[in-house]
Amino acid sequence: MSLTGILEVKGSPYAHADQVHTDEHGILITQNTIAVYHSHFITYYLDLDIDGYTNSFVKNKIRTVKITNGETPRKSYWTVVKETAKTEADARIEIGSELADLLIVNPNKKTKVGNNVGYRIISGNAATSLLTDDDYPQIRASYSKKQVWVTAYNKSEKWAAGLYADQSRGDDTLAVWSQR
Repeated sequence: MSLTGILEVKGSPYAHADQVHTDEHGILITQNTIAVYHSHFITYYLDLDIDGYTNSFVKNKIRTVKITNGETPRKSYWTVVKETAKTEADARIEIGSELADLLIVNPNKKTKVGNNVGYRIISGNAATSLLTDDDYPQIRASYSKKQVWVTAYNKSEKWAAGLYADQSRGDDTLAVWSQR
């Protein structure tokens, strides 16, 4: 992995933080220089063909079930509801928006005890864009609103933000490809 980019600074008349009394959209880092608030989103692409190409994306959602019949002193329990994505749009995930395990499985391959062969995606802390959907940088990087996207392989769809993110009009991005 490597990072590239342009240093996000702007000139200012301030020499000390005590002089700054308005929102300058950044922080004074040295005399007459403000580092502009900005975001970095690291994207990576995983090819998860599991014993072939007939794989599925499954969300194992964790749900609370209330007990109402009074047959037990318990008031509730939790269970797992499996949802297999039918479309690429169904597989878009905003990490942390709900309790769920994310799996890529091959429904045609089973373990000795009959479970689907597959992988589990384990996430840590997640970041998402805070820009509004109609803001031009967000249109170019619309993929940054969700942390997990599942798409069929297409050799021409290599970069989530298109070939040149800083020149994109938002019409050749992961969000657009997954709508097809």
